[in-house]
This record gives sequence, C-alpha cells and structure tokens, in this order.
Amino acid sequence: MLRSGTRRSIWLGAVIAPLAAPLTLATIGFGSDLFRRGSSALDGWQGSLMLVVLAGLPIAYLIMFLLGVPYILWLQRRGCLGWLSVCWGAAIVGGIGMPLAIRLLFSSAQPYATNVVTGAAVGLLCGVAWCATTGPISSTGPTLRHGAE
Repeated sequence: MLRSGTRRSIWLGAVIAPLAAPLTLATIGFGSDLFRRGSSALDGWQGSLMLVVLAGLPIAYLIMFLLGVPYILWLQRRGCLGWLSVCWGAAIVGGIGMPLAIRLLFSSAQPYATNVVTGAAVGLLCGVAWCATTGPISSTGPTLRHGAE
C-alpha cells in the first residue's frame, strides 16, 4: 500500500473522494430548484438525485482513476503531496472534466463558463475530501529534508 506522504492509504482517498462530486451536484441542483420553484421543487427530487448519482458517480470515479490517481502518484514521487497541491490539481481537473463530461453525455450541450466554475468547485471539494480522508503530512507540498536549508 502506498502511504508515503499521507497518514492513510491514497487508495482509500481515491475510493472516498469521488463520492463528493455527485453529492455536491445534487445539493446544488436541489438548492437551485428550491430557490427558483419554491416548494414545488420537492416534487420529483428523488429522480433528480438518482440521475446525478447514476450518471455522476461513474464519471467521478473515471476522472479520479484516469487523472486524479496519476496526479497524486506524481506528486508523491516528487515529494510534493500536500493539501494545496492536491486541491489545486483537483480544481483544475474538475474545471476541465465537468465540461467534457457534459459534452460527452449531452452531445448538443455547449460548454459554458458556469460548467467550468462549477466543475472547479466540485473538483476542489473532491480534493478536500481526498485530503481529509488520507491526511497528507505536508500542508503546502514540498518539505525541507534533513540537511537542506
């Protein structure tokens, strides 16, 4: 198990962190509907939740294992595995991944800046979830080694 630079396994974080994406999107969607439509948004919320979870969860895991895990392993090899480096990378991956996923799921959908911003925010939350799960030892990235000043 690769644990260098973290208090717990990076694989535990890779399994837990993607759960944040569909849960965040479902919460944002429900809150937005509730704000726009009032109590009528309560009708059919289960269907919306199922759609976000059934579509969002596989995409979140796909992005995590195609982009997130290699990035984390790269940071680990470089000795830069910390909260800031993980969260910045997760926000960038989310900002790119969400518009691409929307485009793949809905071929007629146009990329919008809100998709990039929302994706970056969801990616950031996934990065925070990964860090909270694994507990990177460094808060910012590289740390001083013995003898280095």
